[in-house]
Amino acid sequence: LVAMEAMACGRPVLATRSGGMPEYLEGSQAVLVERGENIADQLAWSIRMLYEHPALCAEMGAAGAKRAQDFSVARYYDEFVRIVSEIAQNGGTP
Repeated sequence: LVAMEAMACGRPVLATRSGGMPEYLEGSQAVLVERGENIADQLAWSIRMLYEHPALCAEMGAAGAKRAQDFSVARYYDEFVRIVSEIAQNGGTP
């Protein structure tokens, strides 16, 4: 949830490539690092890169904010209504 909130606020996201992060962050230009022995080095490099490239941070923030719209309450509601309507039209079969 924190990654979604950061994207919605227009902030660049730095996360590990684990759980649902790759799917949630797809299209947000987030920096995804691999978990493992070198995670500290990868995180340090990524933080420095973001620090040294403010224009990149702004670009990532804008892309993340756009991606976050896919997880809005309105989007969930529209998708829910679409699914229920589809089931109703198919006689209760999804």
